[in-house]
Amino acid sequence: MPKTSDHHKKTSALILAAGNSARMGKPKFMLKFDENHTFLEKIIKGYQNFGCIEIIVVLNPSGDEILKQYKSKIVENEHIIINPNPERERFFSIKTGLKAFRNPENVFIHPVDNPFVNKNVLELLFQKSGNSDYQVPEYQGKGGHPILISKNVIERICNSTETDINSKIFLKQFIQLRVNVDAPEILININNLDDYKSFFKY
Repeated sequence: MPKTSDHHKKTSALILAAGNSARMGKPKFMLKFDENHTFLEKIIKGYQNFGCIEIIVVLNPSGDEILKQYKSKIVENEHIIINPNPERERFFSIKTGLKAFRNPENVFIHPVDNPFVNKNVLELLFQKSGNSDYQVPEYQGKGGHPILISKNVIERICNSTETDINSKIFLKQFIQLRVNVDAPEILININNLDDYKSFFKY
């Protein structure tokens, strides 16, 4: 029996935006998605509309200062966590962010270099939760974002003594479920200006 929307309150979202964006030349979270939204604002709105009970954004110190100056109404009510060591692997940002949640059941992990939040994809991943340790959306045989991790994975990450391990390597110890979705945007990964130009064509 499919889970209903009432259960969405058991999900949270962790948005990773602490990278230095060296190849882009400016913070990716501040890139314009459209006339009214930055990448970060678009992602946050997507998870707000889905009904996540808690949304946490991980930024580096300079990114935090930029965001404070921007004064976004969409972002101001969400929890901002600072990663003081953005040069470390993504796992460090994930661990830093997860520790800030109050009592998470399931957490979507969403990198800011993919500004798309597809409600149908979130629903499919959530419906499959409980059958594995974490779920990965898949389009034409390729895995994308966001992933949805269970309480078991959350606790193991938070209690891990590792700080610089590759997150994909860490997740290999858990049961993965690939969820087929009709959403090519899950594969988008914007790292530089050429990628950003291609995004507009998309």
